[in-house]
Amino acid sequence: MLNQRKFILDILKSTGTEDCKPAKFPFPKGIKLSVDQGELLEDPEIYRRIIGSVQHLSQFMCEPRKPHLQAAIHVVKYLAGTIDWGLYYPADSEVKLSSFCDSDWGNCAFSSRSLTGYCVFLGKSLVSWKTKKQKTVSKSSTEAEYR
Repeated sequence: MLNQRKFILDILKSTGTEDCKPAKFPFPKGIKLSVDQGELLEDPEIYRRIIGSVQHLSQFMCEPRKPHLQAAIHVVKYLAGTIDWGLYYPADSEVKLSSFCDSDWGNCAFSSRSLTGYCVFLGKSLVSWKTKKQKTVSKSSTEAEYR
C-alpha cells in the first residue's frame, strides 16, 4: 500500500495541529471563498506553507485572508483523519487500463473558467489523476468538454 503518512505528519507538525480533531470532509459545507473576503493576514507564512502542500488553494496566495487560512487549516485537519489511507495495488488484479475524464462549465466564481479532470485506473487501482482550471473561458459546455 502506498500512503502519505509521513507527508501528513510533517504538515500537521509544521502547522501545530498534531493533536487536532480530524475533519470529516476536505472543505466545510457551504463555504465559498473569494479573493477579497475577510481580513488580510498579518503574517501569511503559515498559509503559504500549507498551500505549498495543498495546491488547490493557491489561487489566493497573493493576498491570503483569514477565511483562506481557516479553509487551509480545515484541509490539514481533514488530512489528519486520512493519515493511514493509501492506494492498494493487489498482485492478483487484472491488468486492464481504463480512464475517465470530465469538465464543468464556467464554475469558477472569480474567472468563469472551467475545470477539467481525469483519473486513470490499472485494474481497480487508481494510478493517475489530475484536475486543472482551463486557461480561457469556454463559451459553451461543449467547448469546455473539448478543451
